Amino acid sequence: MSVFQPRQIFRILNDHNVRYVVIGNLGGTLFGSPLSTNDADICPSRDEKNLIALADALKETGARIRAADAPDGIPFSCDATFIRQMSMVNLTTRFGDVDLSFVPSGTQGYDDLNFWPACDWDAGRS
Repeated sequence: MSVFQPRQIFRILNDHNVRYVVIGNLGGTLFGSPLSTNDADICPSRDEKNLIALADALKETGARIRAADAPDGIPFSCDATFIRQMSMVNLTTRFGDVDLSFVPSGTQGYDDLNFWPACDWDAGRS
């Protein structure tokens, strides 16, 4: 498992113009929750252009499927075709763990969650 570096994860997603919403404990932390987390949970948009951008970003992070019996993760076909078939997938990257959830519980996905203005927090850009 890599050291969790969320700024690097988000920098790469943003560099690839991936549309996503931060959810889970990290999303709560961004809004002031005192809970800590060791992974990034995101809900990406499912449109084709975004899935292609997401796949490119994940390739740059060295993403692999996270599994308890495979500490370095399991290689997978990191492309829009594979990602489109997933409703949720847990990944490990060289910047820490990332969980993709396309339809988080209680929502219908990205369009339900994308109602806040984009946050422009420092994702490691100088």
